[in-house]
Amino acid sequence: MPGTDEQKLIWKKNREKAYKGSRLHFVRSWYAHNLEKEGFAIEKVDTTSKTLKTTPIENPYDTSLLQVIENNDVEISYNGKIRVLYKNAPPDPQYLRENKMPASIIAQISILDISDGL
Repeated sequence: MPGTDEQKLIWKKNREKAYKGSRLHFVRSWYAHNLEKEGFAIEKVDTTSKTLKTTPIENPYDTSLLQVIENNDVEISYNGKIRVLYKNAPPDPQYLRENKMPASIIAQISILDISDGL
């Protein structure tokens, strides 16, 4: 896209901001076995509890969870919910307000409901 050098720099920074912590960033980090380095943590969600209870996934690279299949595609073999934390950037304050979450939350949090793999 044509633009000034200043505009191109702004666009590049905005692309990086959109990518960091995104689903694509998460899956690529999982595939590359560097979740922690990239700022991610994964937890299993206990769906039988009335309150949110989570348990850290000790080895997220276990082949029973993550498998590389044909053409280097990745298949996540988990049936249930996982909570993904991204610790390298704080959540947007507007997001916290809109979702009635406390302002003290220091990590971006997503819940993924995986029914037939991801």
